[in-house]
Amino acid sequence: MEKKADIFFIDTNDLSRPVEVQNLLENRLHYYQAIQKNKIEASICIIAYNRLEKTKRCIESILKCTKAIEYELILVDNGSTDDTFHYFESINYQNKKVIKITQNLEFNFGVEITMRMFEGRYYILIPNDVIVTENWLSNLLTCLKADKAIGFVTPVSSNISNLQQVDLSFHTLEQMQEQAKHFNQNNPQKWEERLRLINIVTCLKREVIECVGHFDAGFFHDFSEDDYSARVRRAGYKLMLCGDTWVHHDHDFRNMEDKDPVKFQQSLEQGRRNYQEKYHGLDAWDDINNYELGLIDLLGVAKAATERNILGIEIRCGMPILSIRNWLRRQGLLNDGVVSYAFTTQAKYYEDLLFAADGHVVCDRIDYLGEYYPMSSMDYIIMGEPVNLYSKPISLTQTIISLLKKGGKALIKLRNTTDVHTLFHVLGLEQSLDADMPVHLSLEDFSQCLKAIGAKQIRASAESYQVAEQTKAELQQLLKKSGLVKNSEKKLQELCVRDYLFCIEK
Repeated sequence: MEKKADIFFIDTNDLSRPVEVQNLLENRLHYYQAIQKNKIEASICIIAYNRLEKTKRCIESILKCTKAIEYELILVDNGSTDDTFHYFESINYQNKKVIKITQNLEFNFGVEITMRMFEGRYYILIPNDVIVTENWLSNLLTCLKADKAIGFVTPVSSNISNLQQVDLSFHTLEQMQEQAKHFNQNNPQKWEERLRLINIVTCLKREVIECVGHFDAGFFHDFSEDDYSARVRRAGYKLMLCGDTWVHHDHDFRNMEDKDPVKFQQSLEQGRRNYQEKYHGLDAWDDINNYELGLIDLLGVAKAATERNILGIEIRCGMPILSIRNWLRRQGLLNDGVVSYAFTTQAKYYEDLLFAADGHVVCDRIDYLGEYYPMSSMDYIIMGEPVNLYSKPISLTQTIISLLKKGGKALIKLRNTTDVHTLFHVLGLEQSLDADMPVHLSLEDFSQCLKAIGAKQIRASAESYQVAEQTKAELQQLLKKSGLVKNSEKKLQELCVRDYLFCIEK
């Protein structure tokens, strides 16, 4: 007998047809607003594997500090062997789902389940070792709602890397909550756009998840957040670190709490290789985390203006442009009149630069830089690589200055070619010099050239190597005994410099 097909009826009578608009991001937004039956504002998902006491502190903080927002709780016991499941059952909260996974198949397995089940407009993921604080969710949602292009936000916290850590002074959890209450005051000037977020608390719009998908199972443990950050950016959304919102990460990761240091390092190395494999050679750290804070610090205070043009040259995936935009934001000067441009000689960075630089990206030889932009057209220029890594550093610097408006500022670096590694090479202690083969150009000669080619004001600083104290002491003794330098301490400081940093005003 022939088997009849299974028939399914989908009742859409109480839904609205999506409204079509011309903007891609708005189309996504309108579609999911129209078809979403449940009007819950947020779904807060907690993944727990043992550590019951930390789980209790996490849940209690959520119930206490999440106010005036309708939310559901999705509680996932990820194969715990303690009393986590029974604790979840006992929680006195009406709108909750409790999920018991019988065997721990890693964190991302639990995350995927929550992403399939959540009903809210916004998806919030919290590990069980996080304690939230006053105004945490309202602040994060304020950021998410501020711009249709913002798709992924996270707060600053304790015990975290990626320049997302803020240290508050407290000795007890009660003091911590009091400190956080004062800290968590909504302030858009403290938001920072990033290329990469460590999602200590993941806060995503529904349409982002529907468009980007779930976490990639190819990243078994580490670097899944790096991958997700890249996918969100490439879908056209911004990532924001909410510097006006602080939570406590109750985990001492720097001292390897609950981790085997050897296995942890192996996992990091493998995850980094997986990222390079997926993104055709891009490095999740070197190509993404080039914040160039030393250069940004030289900018000082911005002058008020309605329009600004920013040009990033050789900035890899684009973070230095965002660093300048974040610097303007902190001063309340980031507006629609700020336009970013990027120039790169390496095609592998092109796609990511499109999203960091408003779509204005050029890929060509460095010799043709001046042909793509009008003279005196840029307010800020940042050069990500030292100028003397190129064959004509003075000519390149002159081109950069010519592109500045009067009063505009250029941020550039000069690689120190007489550093400690050069000395070690001369002494036969190292086999090779700088692999980048920079053109030799002394600090004094370069400074004179800057004045000769139209730099009106110059601010300078230096970025140094991390040199062991014992090595420093031995070097200073060597310099003193040689009798070749008058000031051995000053010469030691110069030897430890990797790059000289300049802010040049036209």
